[in-house]
Amino acid sequence: MNSLHRVLTGLGSARQLVRRADRARDRKAYARAARFYSLALTFHPERTDLRVQLGHMLKEEGRYPDAEAVYRLALAQAPEDGDIHLQLGHVLKLTGRIEEAIAAYRDAERLLPDGRAAAAELVALGAEASPQEAIEAHIREGDRLRDAGDYARAAAAYRDAIRLAPTRTDIRVQYGNMLKDAGRLAEAEVAYRAALVQAPDHADIHLQLGHALKLQGRRSAALECYRRAAELAPFRLAPQRELFDAGERSDQERLFEAQQRLGGIDALVEMTHRLLELRATVDRIAETLPDIQAQLAFPVSCYDQYRERYGV
Repeated sequence: MNSLHRVLTGLGSARQLVRRADRARDRKAYARAARFYSLALTFHPERTDLRVQLGHMLKEEGRYPDAEAVYRLALAQAPEDGDIHLQLGHVLKLTGRIEEAIAAYRDAERLLPDGRAAAAELVALGAEASPQEAIEAHIREGDRLRDAGDYARAAAAYRDAIRLAPTRTDIRVQYGNMLKDAGRLAEAEVAYRAALVQAPDHADIHLQLGHALKLQGRRSAALECYRRAAELAPFRLAPQRELFDAGERSDQERLFEAQQRLGGIDALVEMTHRLLELRATVDRIAETLPDIQAQLAFPVSCYDQYRERYGV
């Protein structure tokens, strides 16, 4: 063991060093925290998270060149980490290197799931985020909120994307979906109708508009949308099922015809035939099996054994 590791061992394990660093950071003793994070990295140089914390502490101390060097080492380990690009941008901004800071913030905006912090920095520096990057950032945020079930906020994120990309029909549809899931049915209807202006022959938009109208109790208008969706996509069963459930004979016949074209009727007939064969087989087996209750019954002469075994 060399002298450095003997010293480090005397200070404690890597885990203890990290705990000391965290405590010092929480007390805003940044120089002390930086020293412990640096020592912990001698045990685990692969720990990018510790390197980033070291960069933070150096930045808080005002040691900007050292912080920049540490962040760049962290980026060498994790080049796709948007937060490290963001932190590097902060250091570069603090040292007056605005063009380099803008480049770092653009990378952060592109890589972060929610790029709004980087976008705000770009605006503050007089460098608007590129339109495409801003659009994608809003979409990513909308997708994240949608997957988390936060439909109202997801709708707001998609709305922000629409403002930057008003011709993106796919975003309008997502916006309508989130409004519908949030229970804002009238607004969802408006969103779907705006999408249909851009794509009047898009079957799924007619289908989604039908759902919004059905939820508002507007049955006739919903059926018109479902019929149009069925006309535009005759092999899609979703609009056909909606029409079938509405109970109109002509629509039920169309669903039957659609299922025939897709082979659904033949598959159902075959499955029914196999189920009937299986039931007949089970019945035959049941007939040949002995009576299970009779097999389990104790003869009267052996009842004393039954009582002894089961404590009756």
